[in-house]
Amino acid sequence: MNLGIHTGRLAVKAASKLRFLLNPISLFVGLQTLSVTTIVLWVVWFTRQEDRLKNLVGSSQWANVESGTTVAILVIGCILLGAILVLTVVWFLDGLRQSSIIKQQRNFLSSVTHEVRSPLASIQLAVETLGRRELDPGIRDRLIAGAQQDIARMTRLVDQILIAARLDRGITLFAEGPENIDLVEWLPAVAADTVGSNVSPDKPKIEVEVAAGTRLLAPSQALRLVLENLIQNAIKYSPVGSPVRVKAEFRDDGSKVRIMVSDHGMGLDQQEIKQVFRIFRRGDRAVKKAIPGTGLGLYIVESMTRIMGGRVRVESAGVDQGADFIIELPADTGKK
Repeated sequence: MNLGIHTGRLAVKAASKLRFLLNPISLFVGLQTLSVTTIVLWVVWFTRQEDRLKNLVGSSQWANVESGTTVAILVIGCILLGAILVLTVVWFLDGLRQSSIIKQQRNFLSSVTHEVRSPLASIQLAVETLGRRELDPGIRDRLIAGAQQDIARMTRLVDQILIAARLDRGITLFAEGPENIDLVEWLPAVAADTVGSNVSPDKPKIEVEVAAGTRLLAPSQALRLVLENLIQNAIKYSPVGSPVRVKAEFRDDGSKVRIMVSDHGMGLDQQEIKQVFRIFRRGDRAVKKAIPGTGLGLYIVESMTRIMGGRVRVESAGVDQGADFIIELPADTGKK
């Protein structure tokens, strides 16, 4: 029995050391060291072979050969070794990219597990309470309402996963064509619905400003999904009670409508701005602060905006300075 335990411990230690050796950085350093050693040994070998060839051929004849053959051999060798170094660097960069993707996928699985476990536990508690006790009607209604909110939360999560999976395969998610949308009435209603579906005990303040006559052409369901994601994202990363501003207006030339969702939350640095729309991407600060999320929302926003013929970008003055997410979509110029 003790022998088996000892063997198991040795196997675990060996596996740990093997993982260290297979780490991209360890492999890169090892391969670079091997390449440099190979270059040094090859130069030493070539120098010794050159002396032997001089003795065999003779100094007078070697002078005729030296300028051509030896230089060619040396150049070819250097090219081959240089190619090895380049391939090693390429392999190393690809390994880092794969490691980053694997890390993001692990974070995604961890986030999804947490996002599902919390509402499931809440629903289970509500069902057990409803089944075991004679409850006051008011308490019963609150339990049912809470369970419904948790079910809606899980439904949104599953929908986001399915949408992101389809977008990642290049599948267009909406069959309806562009519609003429009057943002003056439509946008405040979407913002109100989004805040109303938020389960936070302290509902955030949403400020909506739409320039008169602002209309655009877009599939309404797709545009609603994009704006709901942006507003929920702004609420999630902002301090409690901090206002979120939604503004819509025509661009200067009138060909596009610009919709901006602004918050006063965590903000973004330049590196985060470059990566914020990548799938599974979540900022390190958000992960450390245990802010709920899956890294799918902004990927869905960018992909669906592009499919609708628009574009989205983000601006931020820096960490803790808030962020502005700006969407530009084709305007309904005929009814401006």
